[in-house]
Amino acid sequence: MIIMVDRDILVIIIFDLIGISVFVWFLWSRLSAKLKIIEQRKINRSMGKKNTEDSDEP
Repeated sequence: MIIMVDRDILVIIIFDLIGISVFVWFLWSRLSAKLKIIEQRKINRSMGKKNTEDSDEP
């Protein structure tokens, strides 16, 4: 009985670690994708400002 309880706890711990790993991977992938989008928006804004400044000059 004691061996079975230890085995059950070990299975639960492994399952939890796998679940936490998947959760961290999911959050990391979403965060990195969002940061890429924000970086691209900054580049587009800076390019847009440079283009409008150039077009204002005669």
